[in-house]
Amino acid sequence: MVIAGRIQRYIFIQCLISLMMTLGIILLAILLVDVVEQVRTVGSRTQIGIETAFRLTLMKTPGLLLETLPFAMLVGSILTYSQLSRRSEIPAVRAAGVSAWRFLGPVMVLAVVVGAAMVMIIDPLATRLNQDFQNERDRLLGNTPVQTNGVWLSQGDLQATAAEEAGSVADENPNGQAIIHGREVIGRGQ
Repeated sequence: MVIAGRIQRYIFIQCLISLMMTLGIILLAILLVDVVEQVRTVGSRTQIGIETAFRLTLMKTPGLLLETLPFAMLVGSILTYSQLSRRSEIPAVRAAGVSAWRFLGPVMVLAVVVGAAMVMIIDPLATRLNQDFQNERDRLLGNTPVQTNGVWLSQGDLQATAAEEAGSVADENPNGQAIIHGREVIGRGQ
């Protein structure tokens, strides 16, 4: 039982190393391309330096991380198991009588932990920094920012809805649409 625990820790660490390496390579390539894109798009209209383009790109990084992390997890786990197989560690583990679920378990645990981190940490951070990115980009380009405070709700054809509830057929009326704006949301916004 102790050997299985050591094997699981070893595979977990190997998968974590492969994930970090894969994620680093993918993010580095994306960030380099995005910095050039910021210089090309924003820099063509205003004079920005490489540090400003890099700062704009860093604001987009959590969103890029959110998009690339599942792919990096897949590639990292494939790399881990191919390396373990190439070094004959997987056949040795199987020959020792360890179940396949025991050496697949660490990758599944890592995937669950990475998924939870994506939902609880990276997604809210990406949302906030993406809004900051849009505001900073609009400021640099001289665009007037769109008012995003509060919440906007749109209700479909009110007269058709009322007529359907009454059991009659209503004429299509474009004036029956309601758009509601609330300056603030209290509680969880329910």
